[in-house]
Amino acid sequence: MSGDININISSNSTDVNSNEYFTLLSSHRMLPAYLLPTRGNNCLDHIFVRSPYTATALILNSCITDHYPSLFCLQMEAKRNKTERTDIKADIPAIIKDLEQTNFTSVMSSNNAEAAAQCFVNLISTAIKNNSKIIQSRSKNRIIKTWITPGLLRCIPHRDRLYRKYKQSSCDPRNKLIFTRYCNFFKNLLKKVKKEYERREFEKA
Repeated sequence: MSGDININISSNSTDVNSNEYFTLLSSHRMLPAYLLPTRGNNCLDHIFVRSPYTATALILNSCITDHYPSLFCLQMEAKRNKTERTDIKADIPAIIKDLEQTNFTSVMSSNNAEAAAQCFVNLISTAIKNNSKIIQSRSKNRIIKTWITPGLLRCIPHRDRLYRKYKQSSCDPRNKLIFTRYCNFFKNLLKKVKKEYERREFEKA
């Protein structure tokens, strides 16, 4: 957002409107690109920005107008650090076999409940750690919601393809009908699978 706002926001400003003005813009997560004077000692021409990109602001000491020209540059490619996503894959049969061979005498013979509990947790944690490995996970195979099945994941790109086909030929009522029917089918299937998952989780508890 930029413009000749005529509210002085310089660091030495005594403008009574500046605080309310800053509060309003900060509530929208917008920050000033500069607080430099743009006319005399007052910063009256503003540029506020909310962006993940690198930004640069310049004030030109020029006599073109009675206000100094303001320049604002935005780097269009954001610099993001690529982070590898990993999952922990546990070998359940190996963990069970390891626990079957674990000596729990230190737990059973303890007279202190807290010490026994901590010892028990340590034994279980050691068995899990010794039989688990860290693997890199591909984003397309990562399931955020535990009730989403691989079959549902395959339905999503198919639904999206039908949507694109319908939008590209909006004059063809058949494509709209096919997309609408499949979309409704997919929504009902999502609700059914989620409801069944929640029912099983309640039964486990």
